[in-house]
Amino acid sequence: MDRPNENSNASARVVAADQLEEPFPRIVLIGAAILISITFMFAYLARQHEIGSTRMTPAAAIESIEFRFVTREDGTVAIHDVQRNTDIKTLSPQSDGFIKIVMKSLAHERKVTKVDPDAPVRLSHLVDGQTILEDLATGRIILISAFGWGNKEVFAELLNTRRE
Repeated sequence: MDRPNENSNASARVVAADQLEEPFPRIVLIGAAILISITFMFAYLARQHEIGSTRMTPAAAIESIEFRFVTREDGTVAIHDVQRNTDIKTLSPQSDGFIKIVMKSLAHERKVTKVDPDAPVRLSHLVDGQTILEDLATGRIILISAFGWGNKEVFAELLNTRRE
């Protein structure tokens, strides 16, 4: 059986890292690190100074209501009108899923930001036909209209209840 010639190009040669004839240029690594650092710095500055962001100012409100969610011992959730000091709607544990999802989302954000969990929210119907929910504790605004007509109507019922 023939053995391959050890001097041929086909044979593999193991070279230690310190024996490399041409190491990777250090200046390229330094340049890449500087470029990455500058990129992160610009991204941070743009975020802090809102460069490239869009701010939408909501239209004027036609009507609004301030309420808070109150969880009862029996599992129901009361929607309590702050100005009138009355419950305007009671949600059973199995109904009104969208309102409860929004409620839990607001509660989670309040817990994370460590603000008053019992602060009211403001539901407003705007001149342009949109419906928004504003968390007065965190400043977060949810465009309810973006979730579809059916979900918008669920919240519109709260405004209708207020008129009665």
